Amino acid sequence: MEPETANIKSAKAPTTREPAINRRSLLTGIAAASASVAVVATPSPAKSAAASNAENPELLQAHAELLAARAEHEQAKAALEWLVAEWRHLWPLAPEDLLAGANAHSPYGSGGNPERDIASRFLLRDTSVLTKRFNAKRRAKAEETCFHVITSEDAQERLASWKKCTPTGRTEKSLARHRAHREDMIRKYRGLIPVAKAYEAEIARLRVASGVDAAKDRIWNTEVKVDRAASKISRIPAFTPAGLAIKGEVLAGNPVFASAIGDLGFFGDAARFIQSVLDMVGRA
Repeated sequence: MEPETANIKSAKAPTTREPAINRRSLLTGIAAASASVAVVATPSPAKSAAASNAENPELLQAHAELLAARAEHEQAKAALEWLVAEWRHLWPLAPEDLLAGANAHSPYGSGGNPERDIASRFLLRDTSVLTKRFNAKRRAKAEETCFHVITSEDAQERLASWKKCTPTGRTEKSLARHRAHREDMIRKYRGLIPVAKAYEAEIARLRVASGVDAAKDRIWNTEVKVDRAASKISRIPAFTPAGLAIKGEVLAGNPVFASAIGDLGFFGDAARFIQSVLDMVGRA
């Protein structure tokens, strides 16, 4: 049985709220610091920040490396989006018989094997055509959702389980009903095995043909570069307020910052201190 294909929709990536930073003032301060390093000699470690009018060249170089790593990361993400758009029309939808539980994209969904697009993001299905899986009421209530998919391994395990099952019943009628149900399940999962294998084979073929794994590896590698560059900045001393702004901007860009700034504990105090430094530099 050939896997069905159709246009698909991927679940939207979660949005994040950026911290309230005066970016124009911040970037102005960073640009000024970058210009000053070209005309001012590197300060000696023995000199104080007040005696030196130049930012630490090592910090400026590390910041330039961070900006380059971020740009490379954005290019890698854009390349993946282009690949997804290029291959979307070829990506197979799981046959309806393989669809199991719905709402697989929900954080409260049960464990399993959610259907995903070529970029491994949750795939939201149009339910209007799923007449076997949903009745009319459920199709009207949920216009699209992500389903768990029965894999060939799942089907083999369930087939083996039903074969081992011994039907019981308090009456001949109930025993006959349970025996018939067992035979139905054996036929169902025996038939699903080749369907699941064909679907999985097509997905594997397209992943190789599209080069999507290499594109995702590129994103991961650039994320590592960004993290290393940010970590390097944290270990380099700043000589000027603009240098503090660089270090603060890196910390404020961490996803933990936005969630911690309202906390009452140590991390909340640290996040608010960072924000205060950025606000002070912005006002200056």
